[in-house]
Amino acid sequence: MGRFTDTAGHWAEDQIDWAADEDWFEGFDDGSFRPDEPFTRAQAATVAWRKFREPEPPPPAPDTVPPVVTLLGEPEITIIQHSPWVDPGATAWDNVDGELPVATEGTVDTSTPGEYTIRYTAVDAAGNRHVITRTVKVQKLEVPPQTDFDVTIGPGDNIADLITEAGAEGRIGWRGGIYNGFSHQPLPGQLWAACPGEGPVFDGANTYTHAIEGHGIPAVTIQGPFEIRNYGRLEYHGAICSLAPGDWYNHPIRGIEGWKIAGAEIHHCSYGATLAGDNVELTDFVLRDLDDLGFKILFGADGYVARGEMYNIKAESWGHEGGGSKSWETNGLVHEDIHLQDIDGPGLWTDSNNDNTVYRRITAERVTNAAIFHEISQSALIEDCTLTGGTGGGSNGIWTRADVGIQIANAGYVTIRRNRLTGFYAGISCIDQIRDDQYGNDLTDTTGGEVHDNTIDGCRYNGDARDHTVGGPKYTLGGLPVHWHDNELLNGSLIN
Repeated sequence: MGRFTDTAGHWAEDQIDWAADEDWFEGFDDGSFRPDEPFTRAQAATVAWRKFREPEPPPPAPDTVPPVVTLLGEPEITIIQHSPWVDPGATAWDNVDGELPVATEGTVDTSTPGEYTIRYTAVDAAGNRHVITRTVKVQKLEVPPQTDFDVTIGPGDNIADLITEAGAEGRIGWRGGIYNGFSHQPLPGQLWAACPGEGPVFDGANTYTHAIEGHGIPAVTIQGPFEIRNYGRLEYHGAICSLAPGDWYNHPIRGIEGWKIAGAEIHHCSYGATLAGDNVELTDFVLRDLDDLGFKILFGADGYVARGEMYNIKAESWGHEGGGSKSWETNGLVHEDIHLQDIDGPGLWTDSNNDNTVYRRITAERVTNAAIFHEISQSALIEDCTLTGGTGGGSNGIWTRADVGIQIANAGYVTIRRNRLTGFYAGISCIDQIRDDQYGNDLTDTTGGEVHDNTIDGCRYNGDARDHTVGGPKYTLGGLPVHWHDNELLNGSLIN
């Protein structure tokens, strides 16, 4: 029997069957071919289309290939305890979907030594998943111990006599234990260091205002680990202070340069540390649970503040000064690898005549004022910082005084680059105030700045403005000679 119900015995049966096998014809719905009916033009067109059409492509093979996640940076990273952790991140590429977002899981507690795992995951449209990990090792902060001492001192010793016995440039080793009511002055050039494996505790018993005061002497080195606690308020001073009483009012100060503080944990005091003069250093430190201010760097060149943890600072005297730090009249002051958290007031604040300032790899969360505030100064570099806002209280647009990531006010030639700012009311704010300073001098103009290659995520207000009324609300957006370019704006962030 043929292919169709009505072609059996027809003179063209074989030819009809061959053409049907070649897919020229399908016949009618009732199974017939109707070989003796006229061949219509529409039927001829259908045959031609069936014969010469492009063959249907085969169905695509299912996507079973997962995306490729690639780490940025090394798969194993070691950082020192209390140093900021900035995740280099990862990228993902899929053979079908192209570039994909990467989800990150895991945290690093930089205050606790240990090994932490960060997971990076990408999923393509077909549900294929690729996960890679990075190991982050937090290494215990170890200040290299000093072992060669002229004098060693312990609790209960006659401390003042032994300091004198060590002499200028003497090396003093401090044994472990609690030194109650401790308040002493080094001699010029002395080294005070914790004895190996021991942790001296200087306790002011909420009576004394400073543990170590320089009274204007130079080149003192304090090398921990030291714990310094319970020192009360003395205006402009700190638990460690290289100034003498009244020096603040008699600047420029000379001859007290070269103080170096390493490995100090200062807590439950009013101020942490105040260092003045050239070549001062504050490194490998913890400043926490303070009433007013973390540290001040004053009146000098080439200061260096690095590898620090600052948190729970209340700024009770914010009407005067308070927050993480406040620096005056410095040149070449470098801030590196500092983490700030839960700071009332500004985070790092350079206020008045600070030139060539550097802020590098600063991390901050929950700072109520500007996380970085460069004011009435010149020439700064702010780079590779990770700042997170969301403390609330922001108002007045760009010229807000609360919940702002980076604020430049009357500061010229500032470069702000490669930073990530997330969740601030105002992310990056550059302000030029039309007013004189307290001495009647016209303030520095905010000019010559570069703001580029920053990632600004969820920060409604960003930009520059000229302030006509000292703090608003009347200001003019834009128009300052600040160059904004190549910034990534995410989740409603705008440059106004």
